[in-house]
Amino acid sequence: AFEIWTDWLASVAAKSRKFELANLSLSARYALRGRLGNGLEAAIENCVAVLRAFDERHDESRQVLASSVVVPDNYIDLLRVIGVYPLTAIPVILGLERWKGKNLPSFQSPPSALKMHGTAQRFVPAAEAPPLHPEAITDLLRQQSDNPLNVPRPTKTELNNLAAAFAPVFEIDVVGEYDRIGAPTLLPDGVPRIDTQIPSAYVQSSWAMFDGVPVLQISYLVWFSQRPPMSAMDILSGHIDGLIWRVTIGRHGRPLLYDSIHACGCYHLFFPVPPTRLKEHPIDDPGEGTMVPVHAPELAPNQRMVLHVRSGDHYLRGISVTTVDASGSSNYELVPMDRLRSLPSIKGRRQSLYDEQGIVTGTDRGERFLLWPMGIFRPGAMRQWGTHATAFVGRRHFDDPYLIENTFTQ
Repeated sequence: AFEIWTDWLASVAAKSRKFELANLSLSARYALRGRLGNGLEAAIENCVAVLRAFDERHDESRQVLASSVVVPDNYIDLLRVIGVYPLTAIPVILGLERWKGKNLPSFQSPPSALKMHGTAQRFVPAAEAPPLHPEAITDLLRQQSDNPLNVPRPTKTELNNLAAAFAPVFEIDVVGEYDRIGAPTLLPDGVPRIDTQIPSAYVQSSWAMFDGVPVLQISYLVWFSQRPPMSAMDILSGHIDGLIWRVTIGRHGRPLLYDSIHACGCYHLFFPVPPTRLKEHPIDDPGEGTMVPVHAPELAPNQRMVLHVRSGDHYLRGISVTTVDASGSSNYELVPMDRLRSLPSIKGRRQSLYDEQGIVTGTDRGERFLLWPMGIFRPGAMRQWGTHATAFVGRRHFDDPYLIENTFTQ
């Protein structure tokens, strides 16, 4: 199990180095070629192999590695101390309660009753999902979990098929171009923009624990060109907006639970599929609680989840199911989320969508001047997967593998 774990770590490290290599300036790449020759990617692989061989020869390396691999917290305690967090958290809680009262009741209404300001536009996955019945998914997950870690690790092709099978339909109230999903591209000055001519959803796999067993998760990230201001003093508006939808797949081949956040980490909503339910006393539940607007239905064959998205602020305001039918809809492509780590830039260069802190350049919001005492770095800005703190009061992380197990049961 330890060898598989360290091999996995090494492969993730090598992939990260290759993205860094691709994003280097031409002068830096020429300098490296002068020292290492033309096989720069091969040099990365060789370096990884040398380090792995060293670790295998020295037993003490295992203890050092096991004790040092800690996922960093996305909260800054110093900000909470300076901002007198116990006091400043009170108005934040009150504000969240007002937001709940205003935005969560819509989930109790049928989609036909949702108020529209523009035209309902459906975006459906372009990929033809193969007929994956729960029994087939169960067999696939069992085969891919046949390792000492008991972690389901589908191949690239298998993950693509699963992502296509569980991909949702986005039904958006389209008032302006800012309500259409698209693909991030980089302008000549390096500032990102969203090309709505290329509707896309960016896919990321992850893993969670549930009932002591590792289960597979698939996230879908869609981008909008902006969150337009609703008033002259709208501190939540800004350049680029994003929405993430995630499905947690049980070993029985069916979704256990869905959850959603915006790309800033805010508005964390959970939609358990019965018999999955919220625990009476969730472990480490943040001070603002766990928002469960409604339970999600179990999908029948050839059905997809429909996400009803509001215009402008792109709040999720309802979920429903639909039979797969692309007529009258726009197609979106399923793209690996890793592609955002190296985008084409000017003069043959490449650049990550994110800066060194995992923030999308130019997406800061005015709310950061009010919410910094909650201990979140640049609150409101769009951020990279794996850096999402999702609670202003308390602590909660979107990529916490124990989040589902600590919060829900069956």
